[in-house]
Amino acid sequence: MKLIKRVAIFFLGLLGEWIFSRYLSFRGLNPQILLILTINVAAVSGAVEAMIFGFFWGLFWDALSLKLFGARALVLTLIAYGLGLVRRHVDMNTPASQAIVAVVATVLYRLILGFIFLIFSGQFLWVGWLVFILEPLYNGFFCFILAVLRPNSYLPSSRFRSIV
Repeated sequence: MKLIKRVAIFFLGLLGEWIFSRYLSFRGLNPQILLILTINVAAVSGAVEAMIFGFFWGLFWDALSLKLFGARALVLTLIAYGLGLVRRHVDMNTPASQAIVAVVATVLYRLILGFIFLIFSGQFLWVGWLVFILEPLYNGFFCFILAVLRPNSYLPSSRFRSIV
């Protein structure tokens, strides 16, 4: 049952990214659904599962985008790894903390992706100031909504349950 749920999450994430980027984009501004879902998977299941999801989501996203293949897979995997390190110090179960992490992760995502493009193609991948400033806030909002809609989103994590 867990495998079916994970496969469904994987393909629904791809479908959501495609729908938002294709049909619900405004001047290039759309939520990075796969980044938001990677953050949510890291908060719920841990860094290893988030790295696996992020890697394969990135590969599929790169295959559809026709740009530098593997760049998004690398960046989403690095973000998931970083979230695993952050998860040890920050309780990622609250919607507010996930939203803050999403804002920071989006800025890092754009910068790391830009530098990867600079290294391999000789040109920094710049999306413009409007998208660079508003996209982290947009992703933070969507990550907050996803965390609120997730069951048991307000329960403290297992390391805090013994204290409360």
